[in-house]
Amino acid sequence: MKSFIALSVLLLVGYVLRSRLRILRWLYLPSCVIAGLLGLIILQVEPYIAPHIGWEIPTDWTLGWSKLPGILINVVFACLFLGVPIPGIKKVWRRAGPQLAYGQVVAWGQYVVGIGIFLALIQFVWPELPAMFGGILPVGFEGGHGTASRTVTVSPGTWSSATLSFKWKTNHKFDADDVFWVVVNDGSDHTVFTYDGAANQTWTPETINLATYGVQVNAATSLTLIFKTDMDGGGRHVVWIDDVVLTVQP
Repeated sequence: MKSFIALSVLLLVGYVLRSRLRILRWLYLPSCVIAGLLGLIILQVEPYIAPHIGWEIPTDWTLGWSKLPGILINVVFACLFLGVPIPGIKKVWRRAGPQLAYGQVVAWGQYVVGIGIFLALIQFVWPELPAMFGGILPVGFEGGHGTASRTVTVSPGTWSSATLSFKWKTNHKFDADDVFWVVVNDGSDHTVFTYDGAANQTWTPETINLATYGVQVNAATSLTLIFKTDMDGGGRHVVWIDDVVLTVQP
């Protein structure tokens, strides 16, 4: 209930800001987006100012927020055509065809641009990057930043040695049920790194030997490295990951 009230208060503040500030209306920012940005700023700043003011946002104020998008997106799509008569196929194509064609041009164009820049420039500057690095642009745009950053897939094959290196830090002490882990999936999940301790607010490098899993990969299975967190708090607890490099030797 408290988390629902907190969301309602943020939405009310977003509505008030939009009604009072002309620039927000000029930018066509809806109240919910303004409220979300405001909440994001508060949750990101809170860990740094809480020690100075002796108070932090209670966990139950944001409890369950992280689970809402996956539920509410179903409501959004379920309500799209409520009260609207569905036209015939010919009318649908006449109205939506141009937008569909434009969307396909943009989507595939991003692959061309991203992979093209990689082939023409990036691979010579950072030769250790995989060829599909250029695909981050379209995957991140269409699937969201989580799609592009959480999973790295290695082409099928075998290798004599493989290492995964990355650096990470947290913004808050982990609660009893919180955990951050890295999983190797070669058809089955293998946890290769786990952390569930105190706050680690400085960048910490990690290097993991993955050679054991190379011999298990065949033509039908790709090896996927998954960075996971299992943390309640609706964004209060954050793990930052950077400089992810997978080095493979045939």
